[in-house]
Amino acid sequence: MIIGTGIDMVDKRRIKKTLDRLGERFLRRILTGRELSLVPEGSRKVEYVAGRFAAKEAFAKATGFGFGKRLSWLDIEVLREDSGKPTFVIANQWLDSSGLGKGPLKVHLSISHEKNYAIAQVILEG
Repeated sequence: MIIGTGIDMVDKRRIKKTLDRLGERFLRRILTGRELSLVPEGSRKVEYVAGRFAAKEAFAKATGFGFGKRLSWLDIEVLREDSGKPTFVIANQWLDSSGLGKGPLKVHLSISHEKNYAIAQVILEG
């Protein structure tokens, strides 16, 4: 059964401006330690950050909680499977207290990039 869906589109130019202004402070606010360790240097950095930003926003929308008291940017992380497919790793303590479904939660994630934009779609199934 579908529990929720979410979609988010980010302007990479806006992410670049934020990175230029706030740098590591911005990254530490939205990315987990593992995600930070995978941030590429050079031209792919903005694309990487924008994709994860959009994915986490889409997840927050799919849950219906948004970011705030019930969900933090650091409760979820976006990693890649060996195949390259993006996937979420969700903090167990958050998942246990979220109330999303009685059984296991299956999260479907798709991220796409275009010249100036990153977009992500999330479907929660339980």
